[in-house]
Amino acid sequence: MRISVFSLSLFFATLAVAAQDMSRTVFWSGDRSCGRRSPDIKASDKFTCKSIPTDRGPVSVVSFNGISLSVAILDDGKFYIVAAGIRNNSGKAIQFDSDLWGAAHFKSKEDFDSGLAPKLAETSVPSRDIVRSISSEMNLKNSLGDLMGDLQMTGQTKILRGEDGTRYKTTVIVPDTEAQIAEQRQVNARNELFKKEQREIRKTALTAKSVWPSKSITGRVYFRTVDDTDYVVFSLSVAGTSLIFQLLRGGN
Repeated sequence: MRISVFSLSLFFATLAVAAQDMSRTVFWSGDRSCGRRSPDIKASDKFTCKSIPTDRGPVSVVSFNGISLSVAILDDGKFYIVAAGIRNNSGKAIQFDSDLWGAAHFKSKEDFDSGLAPKLAETSVPSRDIVRSISSEMNLKNSLGDLMGDLQMTGQTKILRGEDGTRYKTTVIVPDTEAQIAEQRQVNARNELFKKEQREIRKTALTAKSVWPSKSITGRVYFRTVDDTDYVVFSLSVAGTSLIFQLLRGGN
């Protein structure tokens, strides 16, 4: 990957603003030795990079000083989902905060290579905020569904008696109970779908802030997608080192 010194410096500064962290930086690459590094990376720091192919796409792995970070990035249209795994064989507890992991969104890779500023740089979306937004969406759709159910009317034939005592048939407009029952079924199904989505996010989200020695953790971290951007760089800070990954939408 060709990156100018100017664009790399701008990139580091941008992610520092997004992630509020001026930690040491390594730009993941296909090079086994992880060639792109900030000046404060010491010669004694042992970095290796590798890519592991899987059925769902490549998994990028960066290892340094007994710590290993595995990353797979998925685009579901609404969010970028960073599936991350951290293994700690460093002999001491390590700290990180995925709420401060950052992403910078560029219109194109050429804009990044030219040193242009990103369209947006921001931190990840906390899973608790996503769960709350799902609840809000569920309540809104249920309210709209209830309203549509209340508006459903149907004609019903009734026999009425006139003032002279004679009986006659007429059609009156009444609430459509079948439509309301059908709408309630949809509400119940929608609630179950939303609650399943919430359970999945709670179950898989990366919420830990540390990894103990000889332990490992895994989880998902979410970032917003941004319209009209095709190139995204992610800064994932672990144990005082920011590890940088790229995503080219529609590419590799």
